[in-house]
Amino acid sequence: MHLLDDYQSANGGFLDTNGAANQSGAKYDVVTSHYTDRGTGTGSWKVLPSS
Repeated sequence: MHLLDDYQSANGGFLDTNGAANQSGAKYDVVTSHYTDRGTGTGSWKVLPSS
């Protein structure tokens, strides 16, 4: 699944991971990108059932 930011008619781009987060409690640093995958699999997401 690719997540598209619809802010201002989708000008924000696709949600993309940018490595490990520097913020406490966060797992990934995320950015927006004009590409569905800025790097191999960086913009691919999947929804998993809660555990």
